[in-house]
Formats: sequence, C-alpha cells, structure tokens
Amino acid sequence: MNPSLPVTKINILEAPAGQDQIEVKTSLKFSALEPALAFVQNLVSLGALEIGTGAPITTAVVLNVATVAEFDSAWASLSGAVITAGGSVTIQFADGTYDFGSAQYLLNHPSGGQIKLLGNTSTPANCVLNFSGPSVPNTLGANMESSWAAIGVTNGNRIGGIDGFTMNGPGMRSENAYGFVCLMAWGGATINCGPHLILNNFYSGLAAFFGSVVYADGGVKVTGGGDGNIWAYGNSVISCVGCESSGADVFYSKSGLLADNGSYIFARSANIHDNGTALSLFTTSAASLAGATLSNCPYGIASYGGVGNSYESPQSNTCTVPFLSSGALTQDPSANTMVTAFDGQTHAGDSNTQEAIVVNRAYLGRWSQNGSIQHLLSINADGSACFGGSSPTAKGVNFWTLSNDIIRFGTNAALAITIGADQGVRFEAKVMMPNLPTADPHAAGELWNNSGVLTISAG
Repeated sequence: MNPSLPVTKINILEAPAGQDQIEVKTSLKFSALEPALAFVQNLVSLGALEIGTGAPITTAVVLNVATVAEFDSAWASLSGAVITAGGSVTIQFADGTYDFGSAQYLLNHPSGGQIKLLGNTSTPANCVLNFSGPSVPNTLGANMESSWAAIGVTNGNRIGGIDGFTMNGPGMRSENAYGFVCLMAWGGATINCGPHLILNNFYSGLAAFFGSVVYADGGVKVTGGGDGNIWAYGNSVISCVGCESSGADVFYSKSGLLADNGSYIFARSANIHDNGTALSLFTTSAASLAGATLSNCPYGIASYGGVGNSYESPQSNTCTVPFLSSGALTQDPSANTMVTAFDGQTHAGDSNTQEAIVVNRAYLGRWSQNGSIQHLLSINADGSACFGGSSPTAKGVNFWTLSNDIIRFGTNAALAITIGADQGVRFEAKVMMPNLPTADPHAAGELWNNSGVLTISAG
C-alpha cells in the first residue's frame, strides 16, 4: 500500500561524531489510522525504520548475568534499543562456567560498537564459556559460512568489546570441529577484543572474513586450532600484537597465523609456537612480525599462491624449516636468510641467500656464494642426483636412475664406486651377486663364479 502522504515537516539532524544513528523528526498527516499503520509497516519491511522498545539508552548501563538464560534475556532486551552517543551497555558475566552447548550467537546491533561483553579481566580462567559446536557444521572441504561461529558479527556491524573469558570449543578431534570458529567478523564487520582472552580448541579462535577487522592486541591466547588459530581471509585485517598462538596441527595449513587472499595480520611481538606452520600466507597477503618469536613448528613462514605475499621479519625464527615458498616472497632481506622454494621459484635475497629445498629441481643445502651456486645435494627432474659441487656432473656421487628397487651409480658401465685403500666395507646382512660372470673375465681383481666357487680373476 502506498497511501497519499501530505507531509507537513521533516527535520533530519546530523548524528554527532561517533554516533551510529541519525535522528529523524517528522510530522505526517494521515486521513485515517489504517494508512498510517501501513506506511510504518512498509518502512519496517524495507529496513528503513526500526521501532525501539523503551526509552533510548543515554548513559552507561550494566546488565549483570550469571547463567546462560540470563545472558540470552539480556541480549534479547537490547533488540531494537537505541543507544545514544553518550550511552553504552556492558553485559557483565559473573565468575563461573557457562555451558552453551551447540548455541551460537549473532551479535548484530545498530549500536553494537557501544556494547561490550565482559567476564573476569583480571583472571579470565575464572569465567569459562563452553561451546560444543553445532551438529556437524560442514562437510570437510566446503566453503566457510558466516553462521559457523560461537559468537559472530556480520554485514558491517560491530561489537565494542569482548574480554575476560576463557572460551572452549569442541576440540579438533570432534566431529563438530571443522569450521567452527570462536569469534568471527564477516562481511565488513568489526570485533574489538580485549587482551584477557583465552580461546581453546576452535577451528579458528579469531577470524575475519571478507573485508572485516578484528582488533585483539595485548595478549590474547589462542590454542588447539585447525587450519588457522588466527585467520584473516578475503581482504580482511587482524591486529593481534603480543598474542600467543599454539597447537594448530590438524586441518590443512595447520597455522598459528593464517593470512589468506589479500589479507593482513599485524602480529608484532607475538609468540607463535608448536603449530604445523607458524605463519601461512596465501595469495597477495602480508604479515608484520617485528619482535615476534616463531618456534617449535615444522615450518616457520610459508608462502603459497604465486606472487605478492610479503612479511616483516620476526625477532627470531627457529622452526625446523624457517621459510617455505611456492612463489615470490618479499621480505626485509638479511644475509644468510634460509628459504625454501618450489617449482623453480627462488628467493630474491642478497648474494649470500641460502635455500633449504627446491622441488622439481631440488636442492638440499643449496647456497649462493659470491655469485657461484654450490649445494650439498641436487636432485633433478629426471631423477639424477649429485652430492656436492655446482652441477650433477661436477663432482661427488651421481645417482642416475631408480627403478625396480635398483639404484644404479654413475653414468656408464665403468667403475661407479671407489673405496679408498684405507677404508673397508661391512655388510650386516647376506650379500647377493646373482649376475657374476661364469667365465674368467681376465680382468685383474674382478670376481667371477667358477662353478659355484667365488674366484678373483688374475687378469
């Protein structure tokens, strides 16, 4: 219905700085009640009008909760509430353990930036929120969805603060593990986290997707994740200065930090340890790691998806393979930086750059020294290999073919292995020589089978 609306006056007042709402004062005249109600219903259905319940919140309000049901009621009471520039709402959890089961919360509110959820900011272990996860939220390998979060904020909304909690997920061995995120911002949303959070056993503890931002500076601790404990995807940003991330070792990249598809993680002074990979970068993503420590991970910094990934060097990187790259990886280079490259891609560092392994033309301990390439082990695409030197034929031992459980040494039928006069060979098992010649080869020192008797030819 589109009734005729003789409008006598509409005043639109610009919202003060920092206020989400715009106050609209109108004077409308209707010929009857029915068209007036229809007009209001149309505005509501179009999302152009929200009808609040109760008076606007103009001061700091604290809603104390001590059970899951009380939290549910507190959040429901804010539905449609107008919070003015001078107002705020804090939902304060008492110390205790809250078992939310498979419940999930989408905390979208027009004034969400003025709403906080607080537990015990002095001792977050005293305020525990347990989530078992929804019933199998995803088939392994499908795309992420905005609803896969214990607490989520979507579609440009924001939440002003979450702090003072230990939050426990189902654990990565659970059937509900895949994709279940603890705190997720999705679609241009923003989450502000305080420094007193411990997030355990979620697929990701902190996640920002599709142009979203998560602020979590000051010491947030994330443990026991799947693909990425802290995960920024699709042009998103996560700031987690001073965070600790450990125990991501189950799904896919198994990363303490994961920046994906044009995203950025600001993790200076972070402590990243005991993950499958400390930091994974995918497709034009970046990370800032100044002052950070990376340790006890099979891989330190891993780069995938071609060109465009970059990082700021950490204070220390003692992971087993400090760097792993499938494409160009930009860093602030320093001498003797170790890098691993795949498919012929090499690290563009200085003249002393070292590489750990290059696959499809693989080098173990390969290095550039004043422009001359040297390596401990080279393996070429045709299966040939060389210990030492600058090419598979320069020096060292050459392995040329490997087939049918036979390894052949050397390039031809000439002597392939030489043992020095001062050395010997010891065999701990039986020695099989089924193809010895059965006639004297007349070559001094060569063995032959003389009717079942091992004989040394006199030449």
